[in-house]
Amino acid sequence: MSQTSPVSTTPENINGARPRFFYGWWIVIGGFLMMCTCYTTFVNCSSLFQAHIVSDLHMTIGQYNTGTSLASLISIVATLFMGTLIDKLGARQIASFLVILSALLLFGYSAVTAAWQVYVLAAVSGTLITSGVRLFISVVVTNWFNLKRGLAVSAALCGSGFGGMILSPIASTIIADHGWRTAYVALGVICLVAALPIPIIFFRTRPSEKNLLPLGAEMSEDEVKEAERRSGHSLSEVNVAVGWKVLRKHAGFWLLVLGFLFVGVINGAVSVNMVSNMTSVNNDGTEVITGGHSVVWAGYIMSLYMGVVLVAKVALGWIFDRFGMAGGVLVGSVSCLFACLFLCFPSTNWGPVLAAIFYGIGTCTATIGPSIMISHEYGRRDVGKLTGIAVSATALGGIIGAIVSGIAFDAALSFTPAWIIGIVCSVFMGVTLIASAGMAKGVVARCIASGAPHIDAEGNIIEEAQEEA
Repeated sequence: MSQTSPVSTTPENINGARPRFFYGWWIVIGGFLMMCTCYTTFVNCSSLFQAHIVSDLHMTIGQYNTGTSLASLISIVATLFMGTLIDKLGARQIASFLVILSALLLFGYSAVTAAWQVYVLAAVSGTLITSGVRLFISVVVTNWFNLKRGLAVSAALCGSGFGGMILSPIASTIIADHGWRTAYVALGVICLVAALPIPIIFFRTRPSEKNLLPLGAEMSEDEVKEAERRSGHSLSEVNVAVGWKVLRKHAGFWLLVLGFLFVGVINGAVSVNMVSNMTSVNNDGTEVITGGHSVVWAGYIMSLYMGVVLVAKVALGWIFDRFGMAGGVLVGSVSCLFACLFLCFPSTNWGPVLAAIFYGIGTCTATIGPSIMISHEYGRRDVGKLTGIAVSATALGGIIGAIVSGIAFDAALSFTPAWIIGIVCSVFMGVTLIASAGMAKGVVARCIASGAPHIDAEGNIIEEAQEEA
C-alpha cells in the first residue's frame, strides 16, 4: 500500500527567526469580521424582523418559522460537503463568495412581497449560515492552531457577539424610523464594506500554503512541557489517523452528533422567537401581547445578549482549553437550561435580561463546540468532514426547534411550551456531549493498539500502520 505524502514539517521560518506576529491571526481577524456581519445579520438579528415580515405579508408565526426552517433543509446537505469544498476551492475564494452572497441575500430580503420569496431566500441563506460561515471559519482557524486553539476559534467566532451588540440597536432603530426593508439594505452594505477586504488579501486554507506550521506544532518537547506548565492544561494532540472510516462505526461520535442536535433545537427555538417573546405578535390578524415591551427595548436586550456572547465565546474557549471538554459542555448546558427557564417570564424586566445573559453563554456551545471537541478528541484527520456532520446536526436541530416552537405558539398563543421543551433538551445536551467526550479516549486507544498510521500537524498520513505478524 502506497504511503500518503506528508506536508513538509520543516518550513523555512522554523529554521530562522520566528515571526513576532503569527500569520494565522489574520485568519482569526477575517473570521471575526465575517461573523460580525454575515453571520450576525442572518442569525442574531433575524428575530428583529420576524414580527414585521409576518405582519406585512399576512402570515402566522407558525407559517413563518415552518416555511423558513423547511427551506433551510438544503443547508444540512451543503454542510456535509463544506470540508471538501474548502480543500478544493481554498479559503480565500470561499470567503469572498460568502461575503458577496450575504449582501445579495440581504438586498433580496428587502424586496420580498410574498411568503414564497422569503422561503427561497431562507433556503439559500440557510446554506450560507451553517455551511458557509460558521463551519468554514471553525475549520480554517482550527487548521492554523495547535497552541491556543480554543482561544483562536472562540476569538474568531465571538465576532457574532460583537457584531450583534453593534448591529442589533442599529437595525432596530432603522426599522423603527425607516422600516424593515431599509434595515436589510443597510445591513447588506455593512457586510460588503466590513467583511470583504481581509479575506481577499490574507486568507489561506492551511499553514503550508505560507510555508508555515500550525501555531505550536514547531515546538520542541521541552517547549511543550513548559507551555503546559504555564497554561495549566495539556497541549497533547491525537497523532494517529482516527478519521471518518473509524468514527462512522463509533457510538461515541454519533452520541456527540446527537448532543449537537439538542443544542440546535434550543438555538432554533430561542433565536427566532426571542424578540417576539419580549414584545407582541400579530398572529394572522390576532394581536397577541407576549411580553409587552417595545421593539426598541427588545433591541437593547438583544444588544446585551450580543455583548455577553462577545465575552462568553472567548471565556468558553478558555474553559474548554483549561478544564477539558466536560467542563466546557457543563457550563454551556447549564446556561441553556437557565436561559429557557427565564424566558418563561417575558412580561417582567428581569426575565428577558437574565435570559439574554444565560443564553449568550449557552449558545456559544453550538458555534465553538464542534471543531474544538472533534479536533481535541479525534485529531485532525477528516476534521472538516466530521465537523460538518456535527454542524449539520445543529442545523437540523435548529429547524426542528423553530418549527416546533412556532406550532406550539399557534396552539397556545404563548412561547412557554417551547421554553419547557428547551429545558428538557438542555439536560439531554449535557448528558450526551459529556458522555461522548469520555468515550473518545477508548476509540483513540484502540486505533493506537491496532497500529493506525500516524498523522502530521495538518492531519496528513506520514506512516502506514505496521502489518500484523
